[in-house]
Amino acid sequence: MELEFRHLRIVCAIADAGSVTRASTQLGLSQPALTHQLQRIEGLLGGRLFVRDRQGAHPTALGEFVLSRGRALLSAVDNLVGDGLPEPPRRPATPLVRFGTTASPACTAVLEAVQEHLPDALVTMRTEAKPRRMLEALGPRRRLDLALLGEYPPLPLARPDGVEVATITEVPVFVMLSSAHPLAERDEIDLADLAREKWILRPEREQRCAENLRLACAGAGFEPHVAHWLEPEANLDAIHRGHGITIARPGRADTDKIAVRPLRGSPMVYRDLLAWPRDGVVAAFAAELVTVAARATWQKMTGVAEHAAWLTGRQRVTGWA
Repeated sequence: MELEFRHLRIVCAIADAGSVTRASTQLGLSQPALTHQLQRIEGLLGGRLFVRDRQGAHPTALGEFVLSRGRALLSAVDNLVGDGLPEPPRRPATPLVRFGTTASPACTAVLEAVQEHLPDALVTMRTEAKPRRMLEALGPRRRLDLALLGEYPPLPLARPDGVEVATITEVPVFVMLSSAHPLAERDEIDLADLAREKWILRPEREQRCAENLRLACAGAGFEPHVAHWLEPEANLDAIHRGHGITIARPGRADTDKIAVRPLRGSPMVYRDLLAWPRDGVVAAFAAELVTVAARATWQKMTGVAEHAAWLTGRQRVTGWA
């Protein structure tokens, strides 16, 4: 098999879509078929073009080289064909808006706002657990067009050049514990009273949550004991049975298993952010997206009456609302 222009188009489609799965949909191929094609192309070129993980497909050094040369060739061929036809066929291009998000209560509202402004665009949304990676993806290589993410104020994220980052709101971090825990009877909890507790945190590579917890607990005079690395949403029974406590956002209602309580003095704060390239496709209406995100976040946080009463006078919404 020899390398053909259609092979270069496949490589470019995977890079633009950010994953083999999304590229297969856009190309009208099954995922196994596209994966097989990619493997044959990589065999021709003598190395891997993409590294694939849970977040998608990312070009290797060889992949970047092939993409830069391939895009130039395809552009030249497309221009040649177009110049050679008296009336070149026109195919309407569907704009693609790639939206990355952490687990945020505002993601659906932001998605719908983008679709309202760009009704002809294909807006794709995917969860990304690493905020730093999302900000980098908004940079020069442009693998994302919009990102909803967050940071802890003591551990701020670096702002890449050319990327606008707006604060939506600063959320006081609450604590989730068993409904049978003695502290669940309190309206708010002192962080120092949790010194002997076991903590459950999400398994994340950047460890920002764990580091922020250590900083806050150091201010309360103790070192937290992180006993388990689990996804709390899938392990509520472990919390209910007293195997650990975890952090939570306001707006999560109590159940017969868990209770969510504020921490006195808000020793931990999470800052919700919305970010986009300054010259990107959403830049013209980004201010409205920040407003939408701020309202959706506030609505979710005040969905529990007790949390709404506690937040009144304490919460600072800093978005452009």
